[in-house]
Amino acid sequence: MNNSYKSILAFDFDGTIKPNNGKINQENLEILKKSNSILKILLTGRSLYSLQKTIHNNFPIDYLVFSSGAGVMDWKTKEIIFKKHFSNDESNRIKKTLNKLKLNYMFHKEIPDNHKFYFTKNRRYNRDFIHRKTLYQNISFLSKKKSKIQEPITQFLVISSINKEKIHNTLIKKLDFCQLIRATSPLNQKSLWSEIFPYGVSKGYALKQIINKNNLSTLPIIGVGNDYNDIDFLKICNEAYMVKDSPKELKKQFKYLDSYSNEPFLNTIIGMKNGNK
Repeated sequence: MNNSYKSILAFDFDGTIKPNNGKINQENLEILKKSNSILKILLTGRSLYSLQKTIHNNFPIDYLVFSSGAGVMDWKTKEIIFKKHFSNDESNRIKKTLNKLKLNYMFHKEIPDNHKFYFTKNRRYNRDFIHRKTLYQNISFLSKKKSKIQEPITQFLVISSINKEKIHNTLIKKLDFCQLIRATSPLNQKSLWSEIFPYGVSKGYALKQIINKNNLSTLPIIGVGNDYNDIDFLKICNEAYMVKDSPKELKKQFKYLDSYSNEPFLNTIIGMKNGNK
């Protein structure tokens, strides 16, 4: 580990460094490559498999937090240094609750195979649920309502297109032994994704683990995100920003950039112009 780091940059992927339906801004990418005195941590809701299909193996970061904090990888060595999953008893308890609420849901296999998932139907599918199921039809499998889960599960997912807030808040109350993470659908940017993880899983917790592991708690942390699932890690940053195309209500909690996710903004927030190279 480089002991000459002067600061930490923690940033989200989709909708932040990578625009939705677009490519990473080349200027932002070049700044990541040149900022050797900054520990760079990418935090994403994507699975490891999904992200590795999108970025190359020498993408200029030091650590990767994936699946909203359920997994952490040392990017240089490609070693998974942390992962968490539900016990079978916990998974079956969650499944029973979701069936009682008559919700459709998905649940994902253990890391690193958590891009593969099962799905259960309790009502008519909404379009976003169908879209995701179709998109991954070769790695998704039907699970009957009464079938028992007998393997480690990384997370459950409920996708809501109507009564979104009510469903999410109900899940928080009913599943108080879990970590509920809210995210905006990366597929249609409208639906609410209620991601259900083992208690304590979050981007913020994973970020703290990396900092403590490397004894870097005295360094200033700069963070940038764009959505609800970025709130917990941004709250522990000394300087926290939202890109311009973030939800309006989140801009009230954090500083917001005068740049969209497809525009160069890293130069501004990490002070490259001031010689921080």
